Amino acid sequence: MRLATLIWLAGIACCVPGMAAEPQQKEQTAAEKADRPRQQEISFQCIAPVPGLPVPMDLTQADGIRLNALDVTVSLKQHQAFLIYTCALDIPRGIRGKTISVGVPFQYEPPDEQANAARQEPIRSLPFTKAVQDVVTSVDDLKCDFSLVEGRHLQADAPSMFPIAGITHWLVAQVPNKAGIHVLTFQFSVPYTQDVAITPEPKVHMGEPRLTLLTSPVMTWTGGTPRAVVNVYSSEMTNQSVKLDPSADAKSIVTTPKGVYTWSLLGADGRPYAPSLVLTPGPGWVLDKDGRITVRGERGVLTDQYDVTASLDRDPYGVPCSPDNLKKSSGYWAESVSGDGQGETLEIRLRKPGRLLGIMLETGISPVTDPEKDSEARRHPNIAYSMFSRPKGIQVTLNGTYTFDATLRDDWTPQIVVPPYYRQPVHTIKIRINSIYRGTGTSDTYIGILKPIIQ
Repeated sequence: MRLATLIWLAGIACCVPGMAAEPQQKEQTAAEKADRPRQQEISFQCIAPVPGLPVPMDLTQADGIRLNALDVTVSLKQHQAFLIYTCALDIPRGIRGKTISVGVPFQYEPPDEQANAARQEPIRSLPFTKAVQDVVTSVDDLKCDFSLVEGRHLQADAPSMFPIAGITHWLVAQVPNKAGIHVLTFQFSVPYTQDVAITPEPKVHMGEPRLTLLTSPVMTWTGGTPRAVVNVYSSEMTNQSVKLDPSADAKSIVTTPKGVYTWSLLGADGRPYAPSLVLTPGPGWVLDKDGRITVRGERGVLTDQYDVTASLDRDPYGVPCSPDNLKKSSGYWAESVSGDGQGETLEIRLRKPGRLLGIMLETGISPVTDPEKDSEARRHPNIAYSMFSRPKGIQVTLNGTYTFDATLRDDWTPQIVVPPYYRQPVHTIKIRINSIYRGTGTSDTYIGILKPIIQ
């Protein structure tokens, strides 16, 4: 069973009386059971670039340059991470060239587009230049040139470069060649990687989101790196949801009064504790066809029992797109005002208030929900999906008083926004579009599914 079909069934189960109960069935004979086709489990992965620590891009030029210190700051958002690398470079006199190239390596293997479209569950796959977002590079607080490039490192076969031998994707900054100690900063965002499985019951098992950080590339610098520290904090969820695997000795991890995890990336021998570390900010979730969903070990139900108001109910082409479509798991809503929809709101009033475990959203217009109606979109899912703008950053207000922000993944796979800390019964939900992933075909912003998860 396809994921979109299961979400649709869950929606039907939530709104039709009695659907949530299993229908009575006549006991089948052994022969009938043997003849019944066996459903197979479907597994796929929401992919994302995996960043590593910075490396010199030209060994002949970089000989003598030292990376005196490296601070890595990771801001964990609900569906992506924002990273800042602060590098103290000691540049001696006599280095050739006007600029010195320093690069952040990324492991990234997007699937072949044609093969991906032929799969039962195609995945959202972006070109590398779009998969790494919000890029800014600077030297001594002044912006410097950067590029997102593909290809092997020119000296990838050198013995000292073995940590990046298989890397073919890079964020490269150009550092002005001036003697002295200079601070190079990389800033960028990447989504999390998530494993998805649809089992024969059927159920959807959405694994915990995870951010992997490749630490071994720091060993490529001449003379090693005396100091490398990582600081991790949660900007859109509770810090208690952050897990670490593997890392330094647990005794070396310090939690500051403001809830920031901090520890040294390097052991006493000056080498990373492990070639990589994984942060799992959570949560994963499990959904069955009756709309029952488990989030962080707590059980709730998807509901469409709400009233919703929005700006307009027609898209730019005059096609009806009432916000009531968000309940049905079919159709869509578009804000349809002049501009790209930033600042527009959806206001929801629950008919049966309860504790809110999360909000399930499907952003944009999914190219895989109904392939029979749009076979061309199904053959080119990533191009079709990119035509229409999707929400990126949203602000959620509960009961008119409690507000939190959430960053969404640019993906047609349903995703859940979790309200941090709030445990009171929820009567109203207001969702404001703060920022968007801009579409190539229209500026209007679309949402396909919106279902609160009520306990």
